[in-house]
Amino acid sequence: MRLRRRVATSVAGAVVLFLLVQGLLVLAMVHEQEDELTDNAVAAEASRLAQRLGHDGPQALLDPQALGLPPRFQAWWLGADGQAWPAPAPTPLARLTPGPHRHSDARGEWHLMVTPLAGGRLVVAYDASQEEEKVHDFGLFMAALATLCAAAALALARRLANHAVAPLERVTALLARWAPDRPDEQAAPPRPLDEEAALLDAFARAQRHLERQLAGQQEHLANLRHELRTPLATLRTDLELLVEAAGAAPPDPARARRLQRALRLVDDLADTLSALPAPGAMGTTPSPTPATGVATAPRLALRACVQDAWDSLGDAPARAGLALHLDLPAERQVHADRHVLITLLRNLLGNALEHAAPARCTVRLAPGGGPPRLWVEDDGPGVPESDLPLLFERYWRGRLADAAPVAGRADERGLGLAIARQLANSQGLQLQAEAVQPHGLRLVLCWQAADVDENSTPA
Repeated sequence: MRLRRRVATSVAGAVVLFLLVQGLLVLAMVHEQEDELTDNAVAAEASRLAQRLGHDGPQALLDPQALGLPPRFQAWWLGADGQAWPAPAPTPLARLTPGPHRHSDARGEWHLMVTPLAGGRLVVAYDASQEEEKVHDFGLFMAALATLCAAAALALARRLANHAVAPLERVTALLARWAPDRPDEQAAPPRPLDEEAALLDAFARAQRHLERQLAGQQEHLANLRHELRTPLATLRTDLELLVEAAGAAPPDPARARRLQRALRLVDDLADTLSALPAPGAMGTTPSPTPATGVATAPRLALRACVQDAWDSLGDAPARAGLALHLDLPAERQVHADRHVLITLLRNLLGNALEHAAPARCTVRLAPGGGPPRLWVEDDGPGVPESDLPLLFERYWRGRLADAAPVAGRADERGLGLAIARQLANSQGLQLQAEAVQPHGLRLVLCWQAADVDENSTPA
């Protein structure tokens, strides 16, 4: 059964059941009230006749008109000696005990009241057939009304089912457009599917689509690893030859530093390639956590890592007018992956280079004890408080930059801080942004207590 039909049937069934129970309760209540009213009327008439017979004797029953007996009422006096006035009562009535009674026979529905009198009993009967017919007509009216309400409930239930199922159908349509059927997947002829089965089928196709894309990315990554290893090895060999040649030539400290920095970067790239998961293993390696991935990482001197990240920017800070003030103790050490930490710090410093220069960038530890909180703070124009939550969104570059990109800076894609936070999360660290007064931006990199080792030697 289709999901839409199941929803409509369930809602309509609940409404019909409610109407049925409610109608039966109302009918029973009306019938009971009619019986009580009739019993009260019979009891009142029996009390009046008892007083009359007590004054005139049972012979008064011989003249019903003089007695004032209302229509559909009958009365008998049954003496203790077997006499009956005005005529013998029906046999079932003669055996009734004092009090109210109800009796049904071929002649109709009777309400009776038996009242003891001196020397006998008074039996008053009322024919309630007309009242019963009215109750019966009321029941038919309630049944017709319930049928109309049930039809209306079914129509409303169908509209409700359409509204309830429409989101599932929209999701199914979106998934079908994103991951359509492939010819090689249609071995069996399509069969009619309800909305739930269609959605599950669309999700299955989307899953297969993602698996194919992941397999293609794994293959591309394997090819990239293979293609980059040989050029990196050649590049390192050439750099080593240049280092040896520089040693034989007249000393040039600046050139020697650049060559050493280039060698370190080549080694970092090679380490990154080695750390990439092998084909088929993507998605199976758990992400580092503070309890496993970071606490077991090498111990690094924080100041040296910041200096290496700054050096990797080359002469770009000098050209842009960005000055570095490094206020970190040389002995301060943390657990971290060296390449990841330097890449993260380079993105933080690069953010100051792109958006704050000309300015002064200060790197220091936040005051107070506990796990280190590294501040990368600039005195540039800063970011409005309302925009701070958006700093780590991918492709967000600020309101002005998004509205009118600055000429000559088209390569700024708003990814630096998003990548930095992703790297921080992968190491179990936290990256936050704060506004600096009167202007400027502070990026805060927070370690946890388990990630700190102040007394060990740097790696």
